[in-house]
Amino acid sequence: QNVGKEVLMMKKRVAAYIRVSTGTKAQGHSFEFQRDYWTKTLSEKPGVELIGIYADKAISGKLMSRRPQFMAMLQACREGRIDMIYTKSVQRFARNTTELLTITRELRERGIGVFFERENINTLDTTSEMYLTIAAAIAEEDLNSYSSNLVWAYQDKFKKGEVELINGLYGYNTDENHR
Repeated sequence: QNVGKEVLMMKKRVAAYIRVSTGTKAQGHSFEFQRDYWTKTLSEKPGVELIGIYADKAISGKLMSRRPQFMAMLQACREGRIDMIYTKSVQRFARNTTELLTITRELRERGIGVFFERENINTLDTTSEMYLTIAAAIAEEDLNSYSSNLVWAYQDKFKKGEVELINGLYGYNTDENHR
């Protein structure tokens, strides 16, 4: 019996973090795929105990504080319940370089690593910070570029007189409100 307990004590307690930024059908499929992938992969990985899958759906990666599951995962790390976090990519984990580096440094100081599968970066590796900084800067710039493109597209539509109303215009009735 003691041998069984020792093996359990040696297992790394791992979690996965998933995030999709929109609630579209395609993103829903990505969300489900990621959840299934990490559940299967980490459950079958020798020497690990899957603690949980933390998943934020239809939430931007710009600010960590606005992602409840991300914050719950960080709390579990701070309480010593997680030894390693797995995630698909830097973009899924964070789109803000400063926040990403701050949190990965805090976790590393606690002996907790983050593994970014796409970039093959493990933050417990002493050489990871340079690669992580580059990947994070690219992810942040990608988000900024996407946001700029959206703003431009909406401004162009307004100039052409094309206005999209999702829930109607507050204080006004339109023909579409009465259909």
